[in-house]
Amino acid sequence: MKKPFILTVFVGLALTINAQDPAVQKVRVIEGTRFYLSASFLYGIGLAQSEVVEYDSGEKVTLSGGGGFGFIGSIGYNFSKYFGLSADVSWQKAVEDDPVGEVEGEFTRWDIFLTPRLLIPVGDRSQLHLGAGAGLFFGGWLFLYSSGYDLPSVYYGPSFGYHFLGEYRFSITERFSVGLGIKYTGTTHLVESVSPDYYSVDDLTDEIQHLNGNSLDMFAGFQVNF
Repeated sequence: MKKPFILTVFVGLALTINAQDPAVQKVRVIEGTRFYLSASFLYGIGLAQSEVVEYDSGEKVTLSGGGGFGFIGSIGYNFSKYFGLSADVSWQKAVEDDPVGEVEGEFTRWDIFLTPRLLIPVGDRSQLHLGAGAGLFFGGWLFLYSSGYDLPSVYYGPSFGYHFLGEYRFSITERFSVGLGIKYTGTTHLVESVSPDYYSVDDLTDEIQHLNGNSLDMFAGFQVNF
């Protein structure tokens, strides 16, 4: 008989604290117009692998134009309880998949997006963000190195891109919150130049000239409200 009595007392105390403690009542999702800054780490997978080197044995070194690890920085404004807009800047780095281990390679890129967001309240302290945005990729650089092969480095010019995202945010206080999300990004990176000078764009395969940058990424970070 003691366990039901203890459980009843515990539930009663929790309800009393929730109803009376002003600190509990203050921890709620920020509503109305508000600026915020956020920073997140991300890690993802490229949805297409492009061949960069083929060995005499037939084994291939492949690399994706998307995915890898990176970070996102955002500034946003919530126009209402249900609608917001953010400007997002991110950097990401993907590495090659070499079955033999003789080639070192990586692909890095920057992007900037403008993302309208639908805000869905989930209880008093949480929100679900659903967003779709468009933007620009720039600073794409494919670097390849091998002691046994003479390989080019490729620079990619600006390219249009788009993304879709879903993010869950939980308010720790009125000032700070944390978030966890997933996003799909789509783009094609187009070659602008290649080095050393004795290489030309025509020496590259079509896969490298039009590098598929589609990726699926997860990100996690924190937000500061103003």
